[in-house]
Amino acid sequence: MKNLPLTSDSTPSLPAVPDTLDANWLLMLDVDGTLLDIASRPDRVVVPLTLKETLLRLHDLLDGALVLVSGRPVAELDALFGPLRLPAVGIHGGEMRIVGSRIRKRHLPEKQAMEQLTRKCRKRAETLPGILIESKPSSVALHYRLNASAGQTVRDWAQVLARKMGPGWTFLEGKQVCEIKPAAFHKGHAVRELCNLKAFAGRKPVYIGDDITDEDAFAALQSVDGLCIKICSDPSPAMATVESPTQLRRWLAQLVQHANGSVQSQPLNRPRGGRLASLGHDQRIIVVSNRVSLPRAAKANDGGLAVSMSAVLNEHGGVWIGWSGKINETPHLQTIPHGEVTYLLQDITSLEYEHFYMKFCNAILWPLLHYTMELPEHIRPAYETYLEVNARYAELVISALRPGDVIWVHDFHFIPLAAELRRRGVKNRIGFFLHVPFPSREVLMTLPVHYELMSTLGAYDVIGFQTQRDLEAFRDYAASESIPLGANEELSYPATFAGHFPISIDTPRFARQSKKSVESKDAQELKASLEGRALILGVDRMDYSKGLIQRLRAIDELLTRQPEFRKQFTFLQIAPPTREDIQKYAALRAEVEALVGHINGKHAMVDWVPIRFLARGIRRETIAAFYRLARVCLVTPLRDGMNLVAKEYVAAQDPEDPGVLILSRFAGASEELQRALQVNPHDTEEMSNAIAQALAMPKEERRERWRNMYTILSKQTLESWYQDYLHALSGAS
Repeated sequence: MKNLPLTSDSTPSLPAVPDTLDANWLLMLDVDGTLLDIASRPDRVVVPLTLKETLLRLHDLLDGALVLVSGRPVAELDALFGPLRLPAVGIHGGEMRIVGSRIRKRHLPEKQAMEQLTRKCRKRAETLPGILIESKPSSVALHYRLNASAGQTVRDWAQVLARKMGPGWTFLEGKQVCEIKPAAFHKGHAVRELCNLKAFAGRKPVYIGDDITDEDAFAALQSVDGLCIKICSDPSPAMATVESPTQLRRWLAQLVQHANGSVQSQPLNRPRGGRLASLGHDQRIIVVSNRVSLPRAAKANDGGLAVSMSAVLNEHGGVWIGWSGKINETPHLQTIPHGEVTYLLQDITSLEYEHFYMKFCNAILWPLLHYTMELPEHIRPAYETYLEVNARYAELVISALRPGDVIWVHDFHFIPLAAELRRRGVKNRIGFFLHVPFPSREVLMTLPVHYELMSTLGAYDVIGFQTQRDLEAFRDYAASESIPLGANEELSYPATFAGHFPISIDTPRFARQSKKSVESKDAQELKASLEGRALILGVDRMDYSKGLIQRLRAIDELLTRQPEFRKQFTFLQIAPPTREDIQKYAALRAEVEALVGHINGKHAMVDWVPIRFLARGIRRETIAAFYRLARVCLVTPLRDGMNLVAKEYVAAQDPEDPGVLILSRFAGASEELQRALQVNPHDTEEMSNAIAQALAMPKEERRERWRNMYTILSKQTLESWYQDYLHALSGAS
């Protein structure tokens, strides 16, 4: 280890980190903060493939005496480390699996106690932005990595709650996280048990950890002549130290290199091809989505996918493949080169339009993924066409594919695309991102072909979801239905990583745009027409998932119950039509227009109408200005993957006089924007009360809420979203 500065040269008396591997070690490794760098969220951790290879070789060199020790459940460690299935201790000692054995679990707390604990933690987290609640089988962790300033508050509250849970519970503090767990689950106990196992008898225990959660393990080794190594920047007089997880990974790799002169081990099979470092500038991205946003043709109602993929491709170059929007019995392929990006637009036949697009995607998958269980009869023909279209798109992807390209597939139209590509021998890395919610397993299982369809997700290297809630729903479904997510050589499937990557916006740019656009002619005309009244704004596509009917009823409820609000505001609802050729959407528009007319007729006065309704798109620059003018923004979908309107509204505000965001608890954005006024969109009275509260809210409270949300959006940007996802897809550390 002459070339690796693991200890301080100025303190030669410190215990030394060994230069060579001792084949008689029992090597016990903490995971988060030790083997792996701390991520912004636990589900965003990615295990470098080089580390997997190192661990496999160490496992061979130590004859199986390598154990992962973590607060994560063992099943989660298996998902992280792919096909390795190393010996592991999970949940701080609550679970244990040694080579060739099943997971052995200690007695878990009662389900009712865990549910009660989780509810209390989630309720408390609602009052503190940026706090992530991680519910485990026997403990609850409160992560404050996105809001370090709240750390002391979270720790104090968690300590009190742990005491209230009773003598069998304890409080545990880690790096930007604290945990409430059973006192019997203890890394020190687990380490002593490992040392006493017959399989590890006579071995020298070596434990490597990084924080307070590992102190019990360090203490346990003091009586058995063990070696403790701590990950920290400040040298410790009590044990050897390594500066960082990166340094530790280098040291472990060098131990393997030094040992390989005498012992050979089998290399780890790499996941399906491609580079494994961070995405290189010379690597193209192949994007596949149903709709394609052509250059200089961006529409006012472009969603998050169109905006974000344009930004990604402009930076990295590549190919964007999707539907041309045309129906043709002899489908044509249109190729549009534009700088470093090529657009491939594919026609579909009338049968494909009817069965693939109208029926399976829009009448079956879209409502199901938004928790609506109204399945039509005879879905099999539509499903067969759905598979056929995905097979044709697979051929199109292959025609454009080069070695080293990374393939990024978007949304529910192309769930089985990776399986079709693997079937054709494609070994490039393939990622899938679901922009809409992932429903509970009870809802999803109403789809007759649910297993057949969802099992194809195992063909992806990375599956991304918008929220922690969606990720947990997927994990629950995958576990209950035994969806294969490990490496499958027979099908050429890789080990699949599932994570949560909340999409966002270019916050500073949107803020600048709103400030500039508020001086535009359209904005000034709107401002003048308000005559000093507060503007309440809604911006949504005309879709039944957006909660437009419930929102209008809340306005009616407010004016009926509190008539003093008449003439105090104007509600402007912008709702550009979408999927107009689907009867359900045409019916929704008719219902919305009728309800607007009814409410205006009921409450209007000679010089005022409460609602203005625009059933057309507005340019993004104009929308940005309208956001800045609005005192209140209503973002109240019944269910939504993310909803970028909420984030755009926050970004657009005047810092000195910001408006108030009213946000549905069922929008993905609610996990981040916890200082919005969060409402149940099915509760008309609650929404009407929130509108009244927002209109009367003092400026100081508005500023405090806005500052909190804007700080979060400044960190979670559009660029950080796609970089985090591509970072995971590249297999980088």
